[in-house]
Amino acid sequence: MSFYRWIVFAVAVLMITSCKVKVVVPEGGTVTSASGTYTCEPEKPCKINVVDIFFDETFTANPANGYEFHAWKTQDKGLCGGKATPCKLSTTGFEDFPKLMAALESDEVFYLSPVFVERSDTLRTFREGDIITYNGTISSGAPDGSVSKAKVKAVREFFETENTVNNFKVMLHQLTLRLKSDGSEFPEASYYWQDPDGAWYDLSDTGANFIIDPRTTEFGAVGYPSPLIPGTDQTFRLQLVPPNDIRNPIASAKFRLRVSSPKPVVVPLGTFQAYKVSSTIDLEILVGSSAGTTVNLEQTHWVVPHIGPVKTESLQKTFDPRGADLGTFGSELEAISINF
Repeated sequence: MSFYRWIVFAVAVLMITSCKVKVVVPEGGTVTSASGTYTCEPEKPCKINVVDIFFDETFTANPANGYEFHAWKTQDKGLCGGKATPCKLSTTGFEDFPKLMAALESDEVFYLSPVFVERSDTLRTFREGDIITYNGTISSGAPDGSVSKAKVKAVREFFETENTVNNFKVMLHQLTLRLKSDGSEFPEASYYWQDPDGAWYDLSDTGANFIIDPRTTEFGAVGYPSPLIPGTDQTFRLQLVPPNDIRNPIASAKFRLRVSSPKPVVVPLGTFQAYKVSSTIDLEILVGSSAGTTVNLEQTHWVVPHIGPVKTESLQKTFDPRGADLGTFGSELEAISINF
């Protein structure tokens, strides 16, 4: 295994692999160590020499009034990148790994840098390359009541497209579920755009059908309002239309969206004040052999404005035209890392 692959391994288990660590702090807070030895400030970065196998410190990012801790910065030779929990750095056990000992004796410099953002209820405008990674479970229920579950890793990714709607850039949003048992992947992609205030409008569903407001015939429906105002409660009608025949809807739906006050949410990524955004979709298929089939989809997203959804729960129930249960599909996901 190469030296740099050892570095990746060491960071993954929250160990440092250099005899020098530089804690660089931007405006908006400080970084302190659990022992009290180090207090790192915007004008006073900490330069730490790590010289033996007894180094063991945990660093905490402390936002100033009006700021929030976003995450440790993802950067070249960065430590704890993409995490928003206290960063534990330890050389314990290095003596069992010659390459790590060699790194400890080198003059390499590694960095620990918090990212602080100003507190706001405005949703982040996502950019190409943004990634949120989750751990969780999916479940499938049969009409006889039996339920099967599986552990998954999920990756939420964002991509730019060349298209625009109403002068807004259309983005591709993809959520890929990967079974931990065998690595099988199940990607779901949809299109959306965000207005200048950050409000998110879904342009399509995961089946590549366009979403239309039948009252205005405009494309798209709000997915996340911005700013996220507690007490928001909206109900409206939607239609799904195929790309090649937008005049003839294939399904109609009633959509309700609610926003609750922010509360503390603890996920592997960190602890945050998150808004609870709940949605209910009651959909009926209008055409083809599935005409009359109905789908009820309930979703709850705990949304941190400067990150996005850090925790999600969903349950989809499907019924045939006579109301007989055709099965359910559910998921529960919690964020473990981000790259922005």
